Amino acid sequence: MADRSLRTDSAKSERLYKQIIDTPVHDNDVIFTLLLRQCTANLNLKHFAKAKEIVDTASRQFPRLAASSSKLHCLRGGACLGLENYSQAFYETEMAIQLAPENYQAQFWHATSLFYLNEFAKSLQSLEIVIRNVKKHIASRMLAIECKRKCGLWKDIINDSLRMLNFQSLNGNIKSSIHCALAEGFMHVGELKKAECAASTAIAHNKSNRLAFQIRGEARYNLNQFKSSCADFHSFQTLSIEKRGGGKINSAAFTKWRTGGKQQRDQIHHGIHDTHFKLVVLPIQLHAIPLSLFASVVAPFGGFFASGIKRAYGIKDFDSIIPGHGGVMDRMDCQFLRSLCTWVHYNAFIQMIGVSVPKLLFLFKALPQSAQEEFLRKVKEI
Repeated sequence: MADRSLRTDSAKSERLYKQIIDTPVHDNDVIFTLLLRQCTANLNLKHFAKAKEIVDTASRQFPRLAASSSKLHCLRGGACLGLENYSQAFYETEMAIQLAPENYQAQFWHATSLFYLNEFAKSLQSLEIVIRNVKKHIASRMLAIECKRKCGLWKDIINDSLRMLNFQSLNGNIKSSIHCALAEGFMHVGELKKAECAASTAIAHNKSNRLAFQIRGEARYNLNQFKSSCADFHSFQTLSIEKRGGGKINSAAFTKWRTGGKQQRDQIHHGIHDTHFKLVVLPIQLHAIPLSLFASVVAPFGGFFASGIKRAYGIKDFDSIIPGHGGVMDRMDCQFLRSLCTWVHYNAFIQMIGVSVPKLLFLFKALPQSAQEEFLRKVKEI
């Protein structure tokens, strides 16, 4: 309802500005300002081609005013974003920022163009400027979450989402988007129960949030709640089919930035799990396999070796400290060989190799350039 009202007001404004512009006026500043406002109205109506045409007309008719107008470059950048001309949008918003660094709308569109150009780190830098100066700029914070998702900064996503939930006057779709981002962050750090709760809250705010159903299904699957997981995956597939068939779905704002192609996890014919069985092998289980084989096959020979020593010396037991069993050595003969095997396995495969600063620097210099950049990024995350 609010969106329809905004579109109606924008349409009225656009017609009013056109009537005023067509009226003969000798004040160039007034006409130039009205052209920019007409362009803004068209951007609100998502008439991006018309908005671009108007701002180009303003540039041709008033080159002196256009050269020093940050707003003109900003609006042209917004129109180019709508037309998916991201390189031109980046250039125009860059010009707008140079003319007026406090133009935070230009900063936001600049960050958006960088995001679509896959420059996620640079996009975050521009978004931080907007967030620092406009505390409740929700669109910037949502785009920052998406940039961090691309970079795998899940802990930062959790912190940002929790901070945004303290804001007042958030509508249902935005709350659903924030809880969905929070659930995805919890999933990636292994907090499955928290991820399930956050995804459930997201669904409560927006029952058309496909990503929330997907995350909750994944969390419940890993929590062995298979019946509930199947229901969530079914809901996810149903929403996917509706969208594919042209049905109207109020998709969450968190997913509106994903326009660069379908994500693999959102494809209808390939769900999160292609099979009904998932085998999870922990590292301790891998280490237990050779140790148990050694205990079953080789360790008994420790008893045979001890028996040979006793026969060589003509004795029945090593000692009589344990009545009816002999000495400690008689009870632990297999364990001595077993402990030797465990010690060798631990030092060879489990114990962390000692490192030092010079050794780390040597290994770092031996890495290729791309691996060095990835290593530095991981260190910053720690």
